Amino acid sequence: MSDLTIGRRTSGADVVLTPAGEVDMSNAPELRQAVEEALATGARSVTVDLGEVTFVDSTGLAALIGGHRRAAELGITYRVTNPVAHVAQVLDVAGLTKLLGPREAATTD
Repeated sequence: MSDLTIGRRTSGADVVLTPAGEVDMSNAPELRQAVEEALATGARSVTVDLGEVTFVDSTGLAALIGGHRRAAELGITYRVTNPVAHVAQVLDVAGLTKLLGPREAATTD
């Protein structure tokens, strides 16, 4: 079982989730739930900042994709930002760079 913590910052109608640790089959449902809860708040945008994620497997990728799909259904902007190099490489190899568009870190003030 891998350790995962998920922080949350809000600024107005914008939510930034900050998972930290490994995202794998033992805890990907926690990430999926955090994204779904953020989307359910009436947020205008939800950003998942991967800057502290040290590992992601296919179930973690599925959680990120599920968030993207649900956000699109609700008309909410959804971003994945700031992946460390090897997580960015996993996103790229999986063909998710265009879909999730990893970008620089999001900020909320």
